[in-house]
This record gives sequence, structure tokens and C-alpha cells, in this order.
Amino acid sequence: MGLSEAFNVCPNAALSNSSNWVVFAEAVGGVIFVQGNNPACTTPACNIGSACALMLNASSGATPLARLATLYNVLNPQCTDVSFADSVAQLQNTSTEGATAMMRAWTYQTCTEFGFYQTCDPDSYCLFTSAPFVDTLDSSFELCELAFGITAAENLAAIDATNAHYGGWHPNGSRVLWVNGAIDPWHGLSVLEPLPGQPTYWVHGSSHHAWTFPPKTTDQASVIQARVAIAAQVQSWLDEAAALYGVTYAHLDPSWIPLAASGRELP
Repeated sequence: MGLSEAFNVCPNAALSNSSNWVVFAEAVGGVIFVQGNNPACTTPACNIGSACALMLNASSGATPLARLATLYNVLNPQCTDVSFADSVAQLQNTSTEGATAMMRAWTYQTCTEFGFYQTCDPDSYCLFTSAPFVDTLDSSFELCELAFGITAAENLAAIDATNAHYGGWHPNGSRVLWVNGAIDPWHGLSVLEPLPGQPTYWVHGSSHHAWTFPPKTTDQASVIQARVAIAAQVQSWLDEAAALYGVTYAHLDPSWIPLAASGRELP
């Protein structure tokens, strides 16, 4: 069985065109949704733990590749369109309606401000792609140029300008709290060590800004503690302002901190 059949690619012959390989590599590379990991989810392969359990189960396939295909198809029951031309056309669609509008906006922002590309370049430790290294920084630059007419040089200049404006690894500003989840892959682009006037907070076992979601009874203890710590830090800054300007601020209502809703008490 070939890759197209194993991973339910459509149209079936799409992988005979090398320009579609990057779309396929990105689709398979993102199959384990680390960014949105939810330890309490119950659907098949919905978090890191259950996805890893499937990958380690010999009944899922005779080889690691076969087990990866099983995992991919559990999470993607419909066939996957890997057409690079279709991907470019979707990014060129200027409509603000539909499922692709948000991805167009995000991709444009990466091309004009941040970069933030998720790649599998040579000499990297990417788990999913080796030679011929189709999902690379250059392929991201190519997409920017095809979709928006933004060259690689313009992209790099925009990233430099963004870092200069915000301060890069030493951001401008004060009273900024940098909160990061330990398993959120985006924490590698954040401030992890405290800076003057900019404390940090590390949320063990947490994914991407899990503490900003509406509280649930299944919330991790570390997420609950993060909400408490964030509230305490904001309150301390309000108290500083009150002392500095001789005004009175109402204290934050602790009822928004979802301890009761979580069914747990802090240790």
C-alpha cells in the first residue's frame, strides 16, 4: 500500500506531483495536536497520551509508518486534499467568510511581521520529515510570494522590523507577565526568564494558554494555580498604581478564579 492509500490522500494520484509533498508533510507532521493538548478529552487519540498509546500499540500497524497512518486516519476520517495549488488559491481568496479566512489572515501576518514558521529543515530534529526536506523555511517563503507577492527578502526584513519594534528577546514595556505552558511548542518563542518589570510564570503540564479558557471541572491543578497567580500579579500592579496616584482601585473579584468550579482546592 502506498502513502496515498495509507493516509487517504485525495485525489489518489496527488503525491505523484512533488509540489504537493509539502502539504502532505505539513498535514502528517501536525497530526499530534500538542498545542491544544487536553489531558481530560475522551475521544480517540485526542491528546498526547492517547495518541502515543495508539502509536505504541502493535495492533495499530506492523510498522511505525503504518501506526502513524492509523493515527492520522482516526483524527482525519475524510480524505485529505494535499493540492499545493489549492492551498495557494485558498490563501489568495480575499473573502472574510469561510473556514480559510482565518488561515489567510494568520499566514499573511507570518509573511509581514513574525515569521513563526514550523519547518523540518535539514540538520533539525523534526520527527516527521527527512530527505527530500520539502517542509522548509524556503517553502514557507515560497508560499508568501505565491499567495501575497511578498519575497523572502521582504519577509526577513519585516521580521527584523517587528523584533526591533517590540524588542525581540528583550521586549519593551513594563508590568508584563509572561505566562507559558510547559508542553506548548510556542513557548520557545516567548520570554522564559524574568526581565526588569516583566515577571514570568511557568505552567507545568499545560498546553497553549489553557488558563484563558472558560473553567471546567476537569482543569489541571497547574492551570487553576496559574489563574490564581495571574490574578495576584495583576492585583499587585493595581495596588502599586493606587499608592502611586493616591486613588483607590476595587480589588479583583476572586469569584472569577474558578476554584469552586474546578471541584479542587489548591494544595
